[in-house]
Amino acid sequence: MPFHVGVARANITPPVGHKMSGYGNRTHGSDGVHDELRTKVLYVDDGATRAVIAASDLLYLNGAGVAEVRWRVSEVAEVPVENVFVCCSHTHGGPDTRYGEPAEDPMQAAYLETLFYKIAGAAAEARRNALPAKMGRSRVAVQCGINRRERTPDRGVILGRNPDGPVARSADVLRFDDAGTGRPLSLLFSHAVHGTTLGGDNYLTTSELSGWAERFAEAAFPGCVAMFCNGCAGDINPDPRGSFEYVDLLGTRLGAAVVGGATQVRETAEEVKVVCHRETVLLPIEDVPPVEACRKEVAEAEAALKALEGQPPGRRWQPERRLRLAKQMLAAAESGQVEPGLPFEIQAVALNDVAIVGFPGEIFVEVGWEVEQRSPFPRTLTVAYANGALGYFPTAKEVPFGGYEIGVVRARHQGRVIRPEADEAIVAGAVGVLKKVWEKMG
Repeated sequence: MPFHVGVARANITPPVGHKMSGYGNRTHGSDGVHDELRTKVLYVDDGATRAVIAASDLLYLNGAGVAEVRWRVSEVAEVPVENVFVCCSHTHGGPDTRYGEPAEDPMQAAYLETLFYKIAGAAAEARRNALPAKMGRSRVAVQCGINRRERTPDRGVILGRNPDGPVARSADVLRFDDAGTGRPLSLLFSHAVHGTTLGGDNYLTTSELSGWAERFAEAAFPGCVAMFCNGCAGDINPDPRGSFEYVDLLGTRLGAAVVGGATQVRETAEEVKVVCHRETVLLPIEDVPPVEACRKEVAEAEAALKALEGQPPGRRWQPERRLRLAKQMLAAAESGQVEPGLPFEIQAVALNDVAIVGFPGEIFVEVGWEVEQRSPFPRTLTVAYANGALGYFPTAKEVPFGGYEIGVVRARHQGRVIRPEADEAIVAGAVGVLKKVWEKMG
């Protein structure tokens, strides 16, 4: 059977008033919709292996949400659960998508149930639409962001602008064509940039610059479905920021680069082999402190939170997080059930000489570069915000400088923070998965 590709998309815009995500200082739900949120699904089938990539205009989906999506997609699209790749654009203008957690309210629960059905429905539609296809690839120069870890003389590292820091300067484009007509069916593209062109004062639902880029590309190729898979953008903010004018500017810049990349594809392959593989590796984490030290931390966290009673959510979210993590650590210390590391899923979907590898968190851009450089594939797309949301994963060399990504939201397990060398564990795990996929590719 020749290589088949199917694509579909669905509107996943939440109702007005829905609790938004991405910024802790928001005081109420959305006031309206600036532009629709969408899920985009790519179905690939080489006759022996089927896989689905579902890319949605959301901040993230947690592990429980990903599991729900995978199960439903598998049921309706007849794709193995382990071959369903779920990623999010990381827009900070979308809904709260925490699934199965105490903070979930009735409106949120209803939205998530609808969301899961819509992603699965798009997968079923993509499978029904599948046609014999060709695939080509390109890499184009483009920069939409700036390193955000600004070093200051008096405040240490802040969320600002660091023009001398590492930043993504290219985008990868995969073009899938109808083998019969040559018409582009889908453009899958990746670039590392946070979905934070707008700040916490924005109360309009928006897909941010990545959604704008998708629509720009689709306008150039009518009938095509464009889908953005964010790169390792843990330390990369858009530049400039602050208005929908800049969303337009950066989205147009990225979209134009994608269109240019699509037109630069000179060779397409009709014979495309699909190989999928995923593994869970354990990332190193700090030891559990003695029980008494854990109890002291819980007491101090409770007192700090109590002192903020009546304050807006933006003042409370960090103390609430501190207390939650302190209780997790105390539970591990008291029970003696101390786990050896943070479970971290790495999933790869390979198409001939191209591999897409996904990570469940906010990965610093240099970690992604290292995976690309050590990958056996000629082209590797490193995709963050995929298959879960475990927190931030900085490079070891940045840990001593502290800052938001390290001191506040660095990934933890059982309340214990990951060790600096977790970056190398991610790279080693990813390269190991990619080597196994490369061997299967033959």
